Amino acid sequence: MGKRILVIEDDSSISDCLTDVLGSFGFHVDLAINGRDGISRLLSMDPKPDLVLTDILMPVMDGNMFLAEKGRHPGISLIPVIVVTAGRANILGNDVVGLLRKPFDLNSLVTSIEKAINDRPRNSFNSEEARPGA
Repeated sequence: MGKRILVIEDDSSISDCLTDVLGSFGFHVDLAINGRDGISRLLSMDPKPDLVLTDILMPVMDGNMFLAEKGRHPGISLIPVIVVTAGRANILGNDVVGLLRKPFDLNSLVTSIEKAINDRPRNSFNSEEARPGA
């Protein structure tokens, strides 16, 4: 089975495009429409995704608020994140492993995702020690 990615994007045309493109590269894509939805999905997903791809400028809960909230939950805090944004952004979060500016080249996106997933320590967020209650 392909690697799993959670895409957090409020623009449905972008999330639909990302789903199609990433799916064609063998990734399984789950979607969230804002940071709050992303946190909810991350907490309920089993297995957890290998990576989160998030926008910064979103309604309800923006990308930086998402990163801060994600960091408060041990079961999801170590999942790597790639940020995509159309504007200038001060990115907060130790788990951010990449930044792509919109519009971005799809090959660069896939390369960044593969690098982030492959460079992740094998025992990070999927190990028993990293899971709450383990």
